[in-house]
Amino acid sequence: MSEKNKKEKEQTLDEPQSTEEKIEETASADDEKKEGVSKEDMTPEEYVEFLETELGKNIALAEENKNTALRLRADFDNYKKRNESISTEMRILGECSVLEKILEVIDNLDRAKEMINGDDSIKGFDLIEQQLKAILSKYDVKEIEVKEGDDFDPNKMTAVMREENEEMKGKVLQVLLKGYIKGDSVLRYAMVKVAG
Repeated sequence: MSEKNKKEKEQTLDEPQSTEEKIEETASADDEKKEGVSKEDMTPEEYVEFLETELGKNIALAEENKNTALRLRADFDNYKKRNESISTEMRILGECSVLEKILEVIDNLDRAKEMINGDDSIKGFDLIEQQLKAILSKYDVKEIEVKEGDDFDPNKMTAVMREENEEMKGKVLQVLLKGYIKGDSVLRYAMVKVAG
C-alpha cells in the first residue's frame, strides 16, 4: 500500500464522518455533476438561485405526479363502477334465466291440472304451484293480468294467432300462455289470440 493511501486510511480512522456529512458530500457532488459547477465556485446569490431552480423543478415534478395519481384514481373509480354495473346485469340475466325455467314448470302444472279429474290430485298440483309462485314473488315476478276482451297491448302481449271478428277487433280472444313481469321489465310476454 502506498504512503498516500496509508495516510488517507489513518485519517479516515482518526476522524469518523457523521452520516449527515456523508449525505451532504454526496448531494454536493451530485449537484456539481449536474451543473458542472461546485458550490464553492458560486456566489451565495447564484447558489440560492440554483437551489430555487431545483426546487421549482421538484415542485413541477410533484405536481405532475399528483395529477397522474388523480387520473389513475379516477380511472380506477370508473373501472369499479363499470364492473359493478356489469356484475349487476349478469346477476339479473342469471336470475331471469332461472325464473323462465320455473315459468315453464308452472305452465306444465296448469296443463296437467286440466287433464286430471280428481279433486285430491288437483289440490297437490295447486300446492306445488303456490310454492313456485311464492319463489317468483320473492324475485318480484308477477303475472301479467290479461283476460278475454282486453285490448291488445304489444308492450305486454304477443299475438300468435288471429281470428276474424269485427265486433271484437283489436281485443284479446283467448290467452294461450300467461305472461310475467319482473319489476318493470317483461320477463315473458303473454301469448294471445287476437281478433282482427
